[in-house]
Amino acid sequence: MPEQQFEQQPKPEIIPERPIIPETDEKKVELEKDLAELEKQIAKEEQKAASAQPVPAATTPTPIAVPKSETRREIEKILSEDLVDIYQSMDANQKLLFRQKGEETATLIENLIQTAKATAKKVIQLIGDWLKLIPGVNKFFLEQETKIKTDRILEIIKKKKGE
Repeated sequence: MPEQQFEQQPKPEIIPERPIIPETDEKKVELEKDLAELEKQIAKEEQKAASAQPVPAATTPTPIAVPKSETRREIEKILSEDLVDIYQSMDANQKLLFRQKGEETATLIENLIQTAKATAKKVIQLIGDWLKLIPGVNKFFLEQETKIKTDRILEIIKKKKGE
């Protein structure tokens, strides 16, 4: 069958007619006065802004180094034992994450000791979660290190209770 082609007829554009209102001289004069006043106000504001003293930039607060307690130093020492070689073999991002998590773990353990809520189970959980960040380490090594570090920390807890 032959295809039929339909031609679309262009639609005429409808442009609304606007009545042309001649502006009077009075309106022109008023508009010019308003424009002149606005320009003066803008100029005054620019001068004020230029003459105003610059606002000092907000300074970022520097972190205050909190002195570590003796308990905290002991905990960090215990946690870092036997991990120097592993830590040095990590890349920069892993080192940063491992260190931050280690400091967080030490803080949490210290808080548990201070509040007398430290139990072997909680300490094992914290240390185990931290050591799991080490890439490609044997599960049994993690368990062994967790056990050793937990026993050493529990000794600190017993000393604190004995005082």
